[in-house]
Amino acid sequence: MKRINYPLLLIFIISGCCTINSATTAKRAAISPLPGYAVKNPSSLTDAVTYFAVRKRADFENTFSAAQIMGGSVQYPDFFEEIVVGVAVKPSNKEMYLNFEKAELVGNNLNVFYTYDYSWKELSISSSPTIVATVPKGDGIKTVSFYSQSTLRKVITL
Repeated sequence: MKRINYPLLLIFIISGCCTINSATTAKRAAISPLPGYAVKNPSSLTDAVTYFAVRKRADFENTFSAAQIMGGSVQYPDFFEEIVVGVAVKPSNKEMYLNFEKAELVGNNLNVFYTYDYSWKELSISSSPTIVATVPKGDGIKTVSFYSQSTLRKVITL
């Protein structure tokens, strides 16, 4: 007859019940809109929606241009401390609205959530709706993931 080692059995039972949760939790990140910017060359947008994650000033200046704002100037990003994220829609004569909801850090990934809404109202000119914002760089951000309507749309490796 085999003898059961009860202390060893107890250790196996306890270790099976005490699992360590290794999943990284999401930490809210500040997202600050940068109004007054548009894609420099909207005709170059070949996808229905184009996503941007920019870490360098030169890349930002090659991608976006500042619009004239009555009574003021546009805010310029601080590339030592911020990453610029953006979403642009292919030019259309339909009215469309884009808005950033939130940003969160999950490990080395920055998740950016945005919403969009459009109407069938025809505009007299074609436009390319664009939203641009800054997010603190944080330590070790390697990818930026864009979500709309709770669906992952694009992942950009920095």
